[in-house]
Amino acid sequence: MVGTLAGRGGRGRRGTTRDANQMPTTPPIGRLAPALAVLMAWTTLGGCGAGREVTPAAIREARGTWLKTGVRDYDLEWTSAGPRNAHYRVFVRDGAVRMIYSVLPDGREFEAKPAEPKFYGVDGLFLVIEDDLAQLKQPRPFGQAKGASTVMRFDPDPTYGYPRSFRRDVSGSPTGLAIDVVRFDPKPPAEIPPPADRADAPASAAARPHSS
Repeated sequence: MVGTLAGRGGRGRRGTTRDANQMPTTPPIGRLAPALAVLMAWTTLGGCGAGREVTPAAIREARGTWLKTGVRDYDLEWTSAGPRNAHYRVFVRDGAVRMIYSVLPDGREFEAKPAEPKFYGVDGLFLVIEDDLAQLKQPRPFGQAKGASTVMRFDPDPTYGYPRSFRRDVSGSPTGLAIDVVRFDPKPPAEIPPPADRADAPASAAARPHSS
């Protein structure tokens, strides 16, 4: 959840009309290639076009819902797929990230100590989405080729506002990202549980949840 998450497709050409009889029977594949690449990446990352387009207004609305809830203590579990695949359990108390467990494929966990733990809670997921949106202002966002397309969507929780999923898909580039929140507990126990079956892994193995 990455996901997960607002699309930039679906814009038609303004001020142009074409008679149905003039439409070619075979579409120009060359011109459709960027859109087809985005569609293939979206399918690979489990997009399906759900959620909302990532815009400054949509982010403000979702974050406003989140802030109005006043939730300061919560447990969050989320996964990411893309250049790096990851699975985290995050424990937030009094609005601050107190503990992060990295979950291995076999279910074992170890404490992760990233340089910027703020990126792992709900506020951090909003920061990730905002960072990605800001990338679109660059000459070559995400290193994509000229003329390539970027699709970004996210799915805010209707009650709490946190991003349940986020999707970033870039045509012709392996820099797609999917973030999915798999568990959110707004009423966690006061005590943070120990990691499950502590794995023998380095404590600094966590990377930031997004990769440009």
